[in-house]
Amino acid sequence: MRTKFLNFTVYLIVITISNDITNKTIEMSKTKYTQTDLAAVSDNPEWRADDFAKAVPFDKAFPDLAATIKRRGAQKAPTKVSTTIRLSREVVDHFRTTGSGWQARIDKALKEWIETH
Repeated sequence: MRTKFLNFTVYLIVITISNDITNKTIEMSKTKYTQTDLAAVSDNPEWRADDFAKAVPFDKAFPDLAATIKRRGAQKAPTKVSTTIRLSREVVDHFRTTGSGWQARIDKALKEWIETH
């Protein structure tokens, strides 16, 4: 069964550091920074309930930008089957080094092999 995602909305999210992490010293490189150091330079305060209440969906806040995002529709007729296959490291490395679309190239190579055998 194929799940369809309709009306997918991206919300702007501010990531805050949780309390259990804020009390610890954060080490960056060899210099240690404390929560006090981070708070002194932070311009992203933790969100409160009223901040979340004022949050606006991405497509409402930036309609022009949202219109430029290409969304992929459902397959008209499923042409591929999801499966798990174990391949040698050399094969995977070879195809991955060719860049994006490497799995499709493995599919093409297997189809060519089938045609010749």
